[in-house]
Amino acid sequence: MNAGSSTTVVDQQLLQSVECHRAFACLNDEADCETQRFTNRDVDVIKCLATTPCARRQSYDGMQICTCPVRRRCYGL
Repeated sequence: MNAGSSTTVVDQQLLQSVECHRAFACLNDEADCETQRFTNRDVDVIKCLATTPCARRQSYDGMQICTCPVRRRCYGL
């Protein structure tokens, strides 16, 4: 699932406070990185399924997760 398919509305204040080198492509379902919501030890994370380089990608418990606040909001986190 891509976050762009979510119906969650992201407020303008969040968009203005976050720098995105992909011009918020995830909001238009144009993101080049596939992600999915994942629960690991009762912690909800956004798991990166693609290997696209990204400044928001971080290693967590042996997997790559997305820490982008806009993508997190799209998933309701």
